[in-house]
Amino acid sequence: SLTGGMVSELITSVAGSSAWFDRGYVTYQISGKEEMIDVPAEVIAEFGVVSEPVAEAMARGALACSHADLSVALTAVGTVCIGWAERDPSGAIATSVRTIHATGDRRTVRLAASLTALQGLIALIRGGDPMRMPSPFD
Repeated sequence: SLTGGMVSELITSVAGSSAWFDRGYVTYQISGKEEMIDVPAEVIAEFGVVSEPVAEAMARGALACSHADLSVALTAVGTVCIGWAERDPSGAIATSVRTIHATGDRRTVRLAASLTALQGLIALIRGGDPMRMPSPFD
């Protein structure tokens, strides 16, 4: 929701990405989170839209509502929460979440958050931990 689709834009700017990129969701409003990727209203009400539980639910929901094996979700207002989800061969979903305290103008925060999200996906693809990837905000 933070980037308005920037993560998908960066991914699909790579030639051949249609062979492995399934879909993206821009769930800028709360209703989109609830309706498109099944984020429980109770989680949003309890923790707030910018929270690790919501980012985790978004990543889990994006994975559950697609044919993908990996997903990433971002939600923010100054504080950036990123959630990653990965489906293993048995169908079980594992998640990781990270909170980053962003600085800079809106464009800078959106781009740096998108790059952090992508670095985390790359870590998962390589069998690593997205939590250990450096962020431009570190």
